[in-house]
Amino acid sequence: MRKVDKNAQTPIYLQVNEIIREMIEDGQLKEGEVLMSERDLSNYLQVSRMTVNKAILKLVDEGYLQRERKRTIIAKKRLITRYESIQGLTEMSRSVGRKQSNKMVSFELTKLSNLLKRELRTSEEFGYKIVRVRYVNDMPLMLDTAYLSQKMYPDLMNWLSDTTSMHELFKTKYGYTVHQAEQIIRPVYLKEEQAQLLGQRNGDLALSIKRHSYTKAGEVMEYTESIFLSQKHDFQIALR
Repeated sequence: MRKVDKNAQTPIYLQVNEIIREMIEDGQLKEGEVLMSERDLSNYLQVSRMTVNKAILKLVDEGYLQRERKRTIIAKKRLITRYESIQGLTEMSRSVGRKQSNKMVSFELTKLSNLLKRELRTSEEFGYKIVRVRYVNDMPLMLDTAYLSQKMYPDLMNWLSDTTSMHELFKTKYGYTVHQAEQIIRPVYLKEEQAQLLGQRNGDLALSIKRHSYTKAGEVMEYTESIFLSQKHDFQIALR
């Protein structure tokens, strides 16, 4: 383990963060191993325990470390969720040999607010609200809240289940395919209910992804608000 440079302009806690992160990425520290104590790290690096603690908390937020009771362990390697096209998560996971599954939290016909009417570009008073937890390789990946037009998808409640790909259903049952999609991504902290559904801690870091999917005719196929677990997964978009 290399030492910190106290004459460098980089803050010491960031240097400690970088030292530990490099050891994880180089394989010197492996998944599931217990990180040495903050006291031992501070003694070895000749820095304060407060500095070490700050560096470790940042690594926890970044998904490299995981707190378990009174110890800190090296977290599992982060999966990369890579979007190279506008296909859905089920199709994307299948294409790279990953297991994808869903858990339906709720499915209801709800009164649309004026904001949701604008997002869906509809004048309908009611629309579908579907809340699902999405898993990849049995690990929670994101919490999806999708809003859909009732007119575009009549009897949807009779067709959608935990094992159904919504995009495949849109195509085979209703004749709609995604022609274009737009996403807005920003960092957020998990709220209590979101954290419980995703098996995380209240206040953990995540990504909010708001997505509109459009048909070739410009109709909004779906408007989805997703909470993506950026601590355990990397979100990668390929631009072509």
